[in-house]
Amino acid sequence: MMFKKTLSAVVLIVLAVSLFANGNKETATKGSEDSGKNVTIEVISVQPEYMEQEKQVWDLYMEENPNVTIKITSVNEDQETAFMARLAANEGPAIMDRTIPQPDKSNYKVYANLLDIDYPYWDQLTGNPKGIFEKYTGIKGYVPSVNVLQTFPYSFLFYKDEMAKAGLDPSTIRTWKDVDNFLAKLKVYVDKTEGLEYVLDTGWEPWVWGLCLPNIVSLSLGADSKDMLDLYTGKIAWTELDKNPMVPFFKKMKEYYQKGYLPKNWWGREWENEFEAGFINKKSIFTLHGPWIWDKTLAADPSAKLAGVPLPATKDGKLPEYPRGTEGAGILSQWEDTPEYPEIVKAFIWYNSPKVAEMRAQYVGAPPSFKTVSKDFSLKSPQFMNVIKPAIEGAFGSGLSWDNSPWAVNIVAPHKIDGKPDVLMDNALAEPLGKYYSGSMSLADLMKILEQRWQDAYDF
Repeated sequence: MMFKKTLSAVVLIVLAVSLFANGNKETATKGSEDSGKNVTIEVISVQPEYMEQEKQVWDLYMEENPNVTIKITSVNEDQETAFMARLAANEGPAIMDRTIPQPDKSNYKVYANLLDIDYPYWDQLTGNPKGIFEKYTGIKGYVPSVNVLQTFPYSFLFYKDEMAKAGLDPSTIRTWKDVDNFLAKLKVYVDKTEGLEYVLDTGWEPWVWGLCLPNIVSLSLGADSKDMLDLYTGKIAWTELDKNPMVPFFKKMKEYYQKGYLPKNWWGREWENEFEAGFINKKSIFTLHGPWIWDKTLAADPSAKLAGVPLPATKDGKLPEYPRGTEGAGILSQWEDTPEYPEIVKAFIWYNSPKVAEMRAQYVGAPPSFKTVSKDFSLKSPQFMNVIKPAIEGAFGSGLSWDNSPWAVNIVAPHKIDGKPDVLMDNALAEPLGKYYSGSMSLADLMKILEQRWQDAYDF
């Protein structure tokens, strides 16, 4: 794995001074003096890509708390099964910077109730963080996680200098017709250019292709949020092809596959080792991704000329992004009755404080979720600077705004039957999706599968 040291030593010094100088009490923790008892706290990184930066932030905590050793580890997509076995064996880490699994009504007690730890910043956060778990599960009086950073978009990403060689400018994309025309021209260039293999590069990842893209692209293609909710509540059947608001997404992606824009058998390609590595090594020069690939690419080649453009806006000028959900940072409940727990809680509160959130925002690439930030705070992450901020400022059209409203699948979560797989987010769907995209399964038959999965998954 390659890492980008986004926070230079100079930046860290500046942030550390901002955080601790002048007797800053906002992030001071109770009993910050050495307690005399040495404690090692394992923390799961929010993403493997950001481990090095997280270590630098935690170093500041260890300087203030010399009795504490913070051990940073990570969980990549291909390591989640082994990690779940750790949890089942009650051998998990203490703090999760990213809750794996995402808390739901069947597993939430894996995490400690954050309402019990005297977290002092609830009222300073946006988005009703105390109520979001209840909203999505119907469970009252329990908060398994908190997210002190805002959400992120998926956007088109490309090598600006390589596009100039092709005589193309993806930054002018505003509609899906623009996307269609651009991809047709890009394919002509890819087919005649040695070293280029893919037009719109991708690979299989169930969270991406089962949650993020079906929702974001469907809304971008014109799906109405009410129709999406009607689909997930059963008012519209998945098999009603003329009404199902996700049908245009499946049709569009199959159209792109049949035209040779997507990699052959992309549902069998590994997300990181094949797709992401291929883009980093310029087997493709255009893709659709979240913020992480920017950092990975720049880690491999700091001189890479990356640029991006949002997906086309909805009919009301919204740019769909990932919704605020139940994921975030949490503490595993297995540690609650241990001697280490007070130190774990103290470290957790420090790490999820306003000033530290500003530090973390720099490498994660998402603004803090606190209602106010420092006067001198600014975010310089690549996706933010190249896509998010320009969109807010009107670079891709006037009157656009980012929208992280809950998706239908979030809203109906309280009706999800424990232990049943999601309708779309499941590795088991790679095979039928592959049959659909390759032409050996009809759209109608695919939707019959999804309708049955919906009936099995929900109880209304």
